[in-house]
Amino acid sequence: MIQWVEQRIVSANVIAGIGYVLLALLGYSIAHFEHKVSPIWPPMGLLLVAVYYGRCRLLPGIFLGVVATQLIGDKGILT
Repeated sequence: MIQWVEQRIVSANVIAGIGYVLLALLGYSIAHFEHKVSPIWPPMGLLLVAVYYGRCRLLPGIFLGVVATQLIGDKGILT
């Protein structure tokens, strides 16, 4: 039973991280001009929902999503 719960938490973290990256790329795509200022930041909604429903259990996935977004994002390290 405990192993099933741990697998569920890990898979929820992976989904949350991937969702954060995809929503961040969507946020970058609606940004204005060269300053890349987005009027809304869609990943913030995912973060709020993850913290509300998952409490602290989903924060590692969100953190990895933020790091991945910074690495592959519009003004990130890899670009």
